[in-house]
Amino acid sequence: MSKFKQIDIKLKAFAQKLKVKVATNGTVYFPEPSFPVEERSVVCIDGRIGKGIMIRPDIKPGIGVSSDTWDFINLAWLEDVSHSTKPSPKPMWMRTLIKKGQIELLEKEIDGLLAISEENLEQIELKHLKKPHS
Repeated sequence: MSKFKQIDIKLKAFAQKLKVKVATNGTVYFPEPSFPVEERSVVCIDGRIGKGIMIRPDIKPGIGVSSDTWDFINLAWLEDVSHSTKPSPKPMWMRTLIKKGQIELLEKEIDGLLAISEENLEQIELKHLKKPHS
């Protein structure tokens, strides 16, 4: 049974409002991972800016993925309009609303997290996107 059963209902309603889908395990917008990890994302494209909400398991350096704790992240990035074959870091913006939270915390706070996320992502403009540090 999915850990996201309670959260999925709210995410689907949020995604429908944006006329997009809820991605699971890297589906829809992001490529399918080589090792399946239960996660959720809601992604939309607003002009030249990709915007999204990600709920992903905490990644522990040297250990790997922990499905006991979860990160709730808002992110935005510049969509690649150059079609260049040379990979380069995309300018982006990211805000972590919950770091290493138990799934029960996400269930309890999901309405507030989605409201904050909607506000955060609506305000993002090109000037907010920064190149990652090399």
